[in-house]
Amino acid sequence: DAGPAAGVALVEDVGEHWTETLLAGDVPRELLRAASRCYQGEPGKREEMTVQYTLRIRDGAASLREVSLASSEVGDSRLEQCVIDTLREHTWRDDDAPDVEHPSQIAISINALRRHAEPSLADKARAADARGARDSDALPPPEPLNP
Repeated sequence: DAGPAAGVALVEDVGEHWTETLLAGDVPRELLRAASRCYQGEPGKREEMTVQYTLRIRDGAASLREVSLASSEVGDSRLEQCVIDTLREHTWRDDDAPDVEHPSQIAISINALRRHAEPSLADKARAADARGARDSDALPPPEPLNP
């Protein structure tokens, strides 16, 4: 490993403020928002997966490299693979961040995915289908006694 590219600082070189901001706040929130797109109502609560990655920010363009599943208690290979693929492809802007390249990891629980997920169109469609099934199971309206 040749280390970070020329002109890219290690996190330790950019100061404690950026270390805390990037790795403890902004980046995990961004990654959870991205990964939550994979959540499709899987059961569970505290079960989590740990994802390793290298954070790379260059000229405000942020992305992850070397994304891999370090460990998982989730037991759902579709969800795990979706999270890995989504994080590999995810990019975002942070124009205030310095250029940086730094290895890190994030623990992502089912609860965290659920909290960050927005209702998808599929979930809304399933709910509508369920309402439709209940409505069709109902008895027809009574016929008037004196037509």
